[in-house]
Amino acid sequence: MVEQKKPREPDEVHLDFVREHPCCVCGEPTTVEAHHPRVSVVGDGGPGMAQKASDKWAVALCGRHHRELHSMGEGEFWASYGISPMAVAIHYGRRP
Repeated sequence: MVEQKKPREPDEVHLDFVREHPCCVCGEPTTVEAHHPRVSVVGDGGPGMAQKASDKWAVALCGRHHRELHSMGEGEFWASYGISPMAVAIHYGRRP
């Protein structure tokens, strides 16, 4: 029997908090979007196929870098900039 993934945990307040940060790649502060990394999270298992990760793992990317990421793929994008999206998400932490 296949174990079902936990449902996505939406948190619009946290997404707004993430969007208040500059792009985690270039520091551009005006066109920031919340990106949901597709890489697996220890203890979380990551999203299932065709599912967005929980909002708690969102990171800030400017529009240009967000589109670049989607054009090349998650692993290649983060590796090319030497950034761990999970470390960035943990750094944002949960909004108090």
